[in-house]
Amino acid sequence: MTTLVDYISKRLTEFGRITHDRRPSLERLATLIAGRRAASRNTKVVFVCTHNSRRSQLAQVWTTAAAHHFAIAGIDALSAGTRETEVDRRAIETLERAGFTWTQSSGHNPIYTVRIGSTDQALPLFSKTLSDLFEATTDFIAVITCSNADLACPVIEGATDRLFLSYNDPRTADGSPYETDIYDECCRSISREMLYVFSETKKQPTNSAAARRGLDNPAAR
Repeated sequence: MTTLVDYISKRLTEFGRITHDRRPSLERLATLIAGRRAASRNTKVVFVCTHNSRRSQLAQVWTTAAAHHFAIAGIDALSAGTRETEVDRRAIETLERAGFTWTQSSGHNPIYTVRIGSTDQALPLFSKTLSDLFEATTDFIAVITCSNADLACPVIEGATDRLFLSYNDPRTADGSPYETDIYDECCRSISREMLYVFSETKKQPTNSAAARRGLDNPAAR
């Protein structure tokens, strides 16, 4: 059975698979995160997808796991959708195959509590809308993970930065013989890219003056 340590180690060798057209967005996210940390600003990242059931949930988990792997503290990763549904069980199962453990509450829109390795860190995953976050969430980086959400949310209240980083929807394989393979490939893609983001974040300057220069430079945006 794959452990989370082994899974992450494998993804770290695959940065060469990240295409050149995706790297600018990933590197911009790394710069924004590093700049906020250096300037002692809130380092909150919200992943947005239509149903908040698959890709955005996976991105939330892998952002947290990648930050933990690179010992980058103070990262608050969240996810939301344009409508409330429920976390798809297949997304949780692909995380289990990657080495995470989890528990599930009962009822409509159940909460899946995912644990990161042997740490005490646990993430409650459930489907929620952007409006559910508005009152408590401001000054965050919004990362749009699907084209439908990008069109549905021309403005995201509370977001001070916004990136578009779409992933193929594994839902297209639901019920097919390829279902497990497609979900696992989506998980690998998101994990690989979030690990790349935090490997780049680790390289960024940590002094406040450099952070301000990066945040004030339009080219960095």
